[in-house]
Amino acid sequence: MLRHAVTAAALLLVVVAVTTMQAQRIVATMTPELVAEAIKAGARGSVASGELIEKSGWSWGSLHIATFSTPFMRVAAAASQAKRQSRTFSAGEVTPDMMAPELHIYAWAAVDGGNVANVSAVFITPKKGSQATKMEQAIRPGRFEPIPQQVPNLAGATATVTGRIAVFPLSALSEDNEVHVIYDRQTTIGVTAARVKCDDCKAAFSLKDVR
Repeated sequence: MLRHAVTAAALLLVVVAVTTMQAQRIVATMTPELVAEAIKAGARGSVASGELIEKSGWSWGSLHIATFSTPFMRVAAAASQAKRQSRTFSAGEVTPDMMAPELHIYAWAAVDGGNVANVSAVFITPKKGSQATKMEQAIRPGRFEPIPQQVPNLAGATATVTGRIAVFPLSALSEDNEVHVIYDRQTTIGVTAARVKCDDCKAAFSLKDVR
């Protein structure tokens, strides 16, 4: 029994150490050196996706709920986009919004058949605990802004709907937390067999390769 206790304690220390190391990798202040590093990473395509993924319950399926970004990720993503357009992204093009020490979460209106479910709220809660406990500790965005979004409609044309960007403090970015995207009606997330219906769709953060 003592051997099992020691093994469990050692495993816990490893998990804590890995979590701490991941948290320390998150860049809050983009120095000129880190801007150059992010641009280099983006140019070579080394950019964390930031996708917030919820397992569907099917062994082959997962559901993309929303996307997040950090300052480092935003600069790297801009450099990556420039590379795809066959141009070079420079430090002079980095905007204050890219470098702001904030966590940005992008949530999009969902199209379910001919119906559109609009995003009415985005917030962050602990991943574990009862619903009541989670809501008591919910982190609300400091800013919640619209993003115009084009989606196909049943007539074969496109319609303009509204996605949202929710802005949080970087301290909310933790693998102990999950993001809730609240829609104004129940919608279907995912394709084929990997589909779920929800109006409170949630996914936990993964900090693998995130800076």
